[in-house]
Amino acid sequence: MNQALAALTRELSVCLGLSLCLAPFAIAEESSGSNHRLEEALELQDKFAEVYEAALPKTVLIKTYDNGTLKATGSGAIIDATGNILTCAHVVEPGNGYEVILSDQRVLPGKLLSSNPGGDYAMLKIDAPRLSPFTLGRSGDGNIQPGDFVIALGHPMKPNNDAQPAMCVGVVRDVNGRVPGASAAYPSVIVTDVPLFSGNSGGPLVNLDGELIGINAAIRTDRLESFSICLDEINNGNTLQLMRRGEIREEWLSGGTTGSEMNSLERFFSDFSDGTRNLFGGLSEGPLGRFFSELFGSTPNEAGPQQNLEQRRERLPFRPRDYTAEERATLKPYLGLTIRAQTQVERSSRNYRPGLIVVEVRSDGPASLSEVKQGDFITGIMELGADGRWTNVGATPLTEPTGVIDYVTARKPGDAVHLEVRSGENDPRRVTIVLGHRQ
Repeated sequence: MNQALAALTRELSVCLGLSLCLAPFAIAEESSGSNHRLEEALELQDKFAEVYEAALPKTVLIKTYDNGTLKATGSGAIIDATGNILTCAHVVEPGNGYEVILSDQRVLPGKLLSSNPGGDYAMLKIDAPRLSPFTLGRSGDGNIQPGDFVIALGHPMKPNNDAQPAMCVGVVRDVNGRVPGASAAYPSVIVTDVPLFSGNSGGPLVNLDGELIGINAAIRTDRLESFSICLDEINNGNTLQLMRRGEIREEWLSGGTTGSEMNSLERFFSDFSDGTRNLFGGLSEGPLGRFFSELFGSTPNEAGPQQNLEQRRERLPFRPRDYTAEERATLKPYLGLTIRAQTQVERSSRNYRPGLIVVEVRSDGPASLSEVKQGDFITGIMELGADGRWTNVGATPLTEPTGVIDYVTARKPGDAVHLEVRSGENDPRRVTIVLGHRQ
């Protein structure tokens, strides 16, 4: 990167909106020095346009289908000429079929190679000629610093099919940050003030050299912060090679704030007041929520009417059963819940009651056979003591998803997990879930 540009990105205070624009610079006096700064500003504006044009063919729109029904849309970044695409796991996990739309409007079927929902990154593959991949960059070792400009691309309009990826520009706030309440899902992120919406999920974050340095993943509205998964977290050791070979397919045991893209509307407005959340209706059930769901393609992730238990068992891929010793030693346990910590606004509410919020009960998971429902609160993990009494283990009440994640990962398929669960204002109750596994 030109040294003058690099210095300028750290020194200039500019405000950039959703379209390609550069805010007016305050020129204190008409002098050769101020004219020189203006020239540098215009040079920076030209640089934004140059990076954007180069990144267009490398950025894709992803549509995720579940048995033919559109379940989620997001964005992705082409990382090599063979058609491998990095995106977020929460973009691809809700379905079993994928459609990838290139900037030249080619529509191609996508194949899911690898997915790591625990880190919220995944890889799709398409077969197509004339692909233009990103150069993989680095955010560590001083390559990116707070104050640097970065550019995010993606498809925020979702099913409206942006003809071209949209561009957002912002400034880096932290190069090794954390997502509050989701440190397990996002152990290291690039924190920026880039304005993003849910359709940007999985899209590229690039530096002014046009190098891919992150995958856009999450937002926090109360602080006007956006979070991108550091490419360094994925492009380390042989992780990318394993993903290309399809050897990384971890599934949700339980999770932080990511879940599926269908919950993006709730996450986007999760830090607003109770009245605003009620207006949007949580998972798109309120009047404005239904409007935004139609506009952006989200649909409520509802469990639907209760079904006969045996019919539900037949739908589950893990088939609840007794596991052999070999299976228990090799298969990973699966709970089938997506959970999140409560936001600061929720914790400050006068009606606050502690616990982790159940964002989703996965229809293909063991938890779907239990009494746990979306919107319930998990307040503790219980075990039966030698004295015949049930007691809570670990932190009580639970405030971070890692408490459940760590407990479940230490168990085996077929083990019973006993959760203390509260619905609304009711007293907590004990719910038992027998862990399964994912095929």
